[in-house]
Amino acid sequence: MKKVIIFIIGIFISILSGCFSTEHYLIKDFEFYGVEQTNPMEIQDENKVFRNVNDTLKNGLFFRIVAITEYRYGYLNNLSLIENCYATSVPKKIDNNLMLNFLELRLDSDIYFETDTIKKNTDLWNHPKLKDYRWFSISKTDFSYNAVIGFVGSFYDKVNILPTECTIELMCPTSDNQTITKSINNFIDL
Repeated sequence: MKKVIIFIIGIFISILSGCFSTEHYLIKDFEFYGVEQTNPMEIQDENKVFRNVNDTLKNGLFFRIVAITEYRYGYLNNLSLIENCYATSVPKKIDNNLMLNFLELRLDSDIYFETDTIKKNTDLWNHPKLKDYRWFSISKTDFSYNAVIGFVGSFYDKVNILPTECTIELMCPTSDNQTITKSINNFIDL
């Protein structure tokens, strides 16, 4: 009888440990896209809707960052009876973040802002004249991390970018001291 009770307690603990252990992930890379706002008259950040653009950025400089995570540790290492039970979900957690305040955004084309020329390959995100025009929105859950970055409407009243095919480079550090760099090619016609 004592062995049966110990066996039942063991099964119960195995089930509980499988149910409540967390899977941990790290952001190791991201996907980077040019985007445009599909509802440009919307001014509320939470209601703005963006779609990916593969060719021409027409209505603004907006970009989507989609984090790619890698399994670190947790439930998958836990050999329990619950592993094959599909009715059970396991909590997931991303253990690092993209540091959007420290990213760098560069175009391989000159831009003209008010009366100044900002040379190609200059970091636009942290440029002293452009910092006040930055905009970003983060959508983060326990297991996903997406952001849209760009510049607010009044920026476009003061900027001139000649229509051109442009390589856009984004460098973004993570909270665990990684640096991820991606680039895309889009035609810019603002």
